[in-house]
Amino acid sequence: MNEENEEKSITISEIWRRIWSQKWLFLAIIFAVTLVGTLVVQFAWNRTGRKEYVVGFSLNLPDDGQTDEQRANGYRYSDGNVFYFGEYISEKTLATVKDSNPAFESLDIATLAQKEAISCTETYSAGGGERER
Repeated sequence: MNEENEEKSITISEIWRRIWSQKWLFLAIIFAVTLVGTLVVQFAWNRTGRKEYVVGFSLNLPDDGQTDEQRANGYRYSDGNVFYFGEYISEKTLATVKDSNPAFESLDIATLAQKEAISCTETYSAGGGERER
């Protein structure tokens, strides 16, 4: 019984000999697997095909006598209107910018706004501390 199992078993050297005898088939399979794997990684996980635009700026506002708590809830212009940093990316403002320059004709502002593909963050700092809103 033991001799029968030994006769049916195969060694690693026999496996490599069989693979090497079909080396062109083996190389073609390896090439195909590598190609498919590369394409899957490129198109499924790689998001570099998506355009992303990032703009950063710093706005230093004068001291107007407001407390840090008041300023954290919105800076007030001298006429009393509240400054909202989100106005920079509002649909109305972006549409005005798009209409002012033909280079932006291809942008679909309404769809970007609908998909919430436009975002804005503010880092407020006062008295040495910072926090995002």
